Amino acid sequence: MFFLQFAESVEIFRDYGFFYRIWYMTPVFFNFRMRIYAGFVLSECVCIMAGLGAYPSVCEPKPGRGPTKYQSLDSL
Repeated sequence: MFFLQFAESVEIFRDYGFFYRIWYMTPVFFNFRMRIYAGFVLSECVCIMAGLGAYPSVCEPKPGRGPTKYQSLDSL
C-alpha cells in the first residue's frame, strides 16, 4: 500500500507536492516504527522468560517497581 521504494524515487519529488510527501511518509514511518517496537517487545519477552533482570535478587525487586531493599544495593 505505502511502499518505501516510491518514497525514495525521484518521481515523488518531481510530480507531487510537499504536503503529499509528508502525508505519504507518515504511514511509511509508522510501519517502520511498529516493526522496531515489535522487536523491542519480543526481545523483552525473551529476557523475561530466560529469567534475566536488571536488579540482583538480594534487593527483592518487584515487577514495575524496581528494588524494594535499597540498603542491599549499597553492599554490592
